[in-house]
Amino acid sequence: MFSTDYASSPYVASGGIWQQSRANPELPEQCGLDVALVLDLSASVGSALPNLKAAANGFTDALAQTPFRMALFSFDRGSPAPARPTAPG
Repeated sequence: MFSTDYASSPYVASGGIWQQSRANPELPEQCGLDVALVLDLSASVGSALPNLKAAANGFTDALAQTPFRMALFSFDRGSPAPARPTAPG
């Protein structure tokens, strides 16, 4: 049995609780999608961060010119992830 009391846990890693998978529902016969994009910006991403950003941009670009709504969530050790300075250019 895993503890769900993360606030008092001395461990940094996940407590081992996984999201339950669900059947993917059929899309309604109407235009538009509601999309939530969740990005891991923790140190575990490391040097793959530019690839993560490129993938998020590509995903968003693929939905351009379609009637969609998107929410962006990020996390590090907490949520939302703290702002990081960006490189000039």
